[in-house]
Amino acid sequence: MIYIKLEENRDKFMERYKNIPKSMKNLFFKVKCRKGKFQMQKLDYLDYIVVPEVNEKLFKKLKVLADIRCWRNICVSENLRKNEDFVAFAKESSIHIMDGTWLFKHMIDKVLEYVAEVKEEFLGNQEISILCHQLDEMTAEKIKEIAVKVKVCNILTKQTKQFQKLEEEIYLTNGIVLNVSNNYKKGLNKSKLIVNFDFSDTDLRQVCYSSKSGYD
Repeated sequence: MIYIKLEENRDKFMERYKNIPKSMKNLFFKVKCRKGKFQMQKLDYLDYIVVPEVNEKLFKKLKVLADIRCWRNICVSENLRKNEDFVAFAKESSIHIMDGTWLFKHMIDKVLEYVAEVKEEFLGNQEISILCHQLDEMTAEKIKEIAVKVKVCNILTKQTKQFQKLEEEIYLTNGIVLNVSNNYKKGLNKSKLIVNFDFSDTDLRQVCYSSKSGYD
């Protein structure tokens, strides 16, 4: 499976170069964009590709890779799904863009490991907050996997009662306390990593407001 993300935040894309001067970092970024460069991480079952910009150079490089690896279906970030040039490229290349919602949940623990690696930090030292209202079977399994890999796992939700059984299971099985709360401000106060499973735009605006309030 292939997942392609358009990273619109220059600093995040260039995190590996955080120890070089900003002027040099900006120059490297422009060169990478102009040459159609991208980052690629091989996970267990997934090619995870991050691109900084959409242009013809990038399309040529992706087309070569697609032909070599016989791409037929790909999942992409939401901003790429809305990018007309990328959608046209995929169509011309006979590549089907799939709904990536299920894939995001399926691969989130691997993505967190990758983010920690890029930031040169240990995932086991991180406090993470998961934004989730509806608890289905896949979500529960992913929360279990994440909880044992991080220092603190917060679940922010309006449906706290749904998570009671999961809280008990994780504590009895692993001795880990899952922090389930509807207090966004408290939950986000120390989290460097935030994962959104199903919050709406309205929910996210409330989360952002609470997060900012926490630092006033």
